[in-house]
Amino acid sequence: MDKLNKITVPASQKLRQLQKMVHDIKNNEGGIMNKIKKLKVKAPPSVPRRDYASG
Repeated sequence: MDKLNKITVPASQKLRQLQKMVHDIKNNEGGIMNKIKKLKVKAPPSVPRRDYASG
């Protein structure tokens, strides 16, 4: 049983580390995507030139 614990404990620690890394990446990904979206500011739509005042 002691040998089994020596094998499973490091594996479970590595699994926890991997899960934390994935969790952190998912949390940071949203922030990065929002920053990219903010950088890509859409230009106002082009409207054909017309005189709407004398309508």
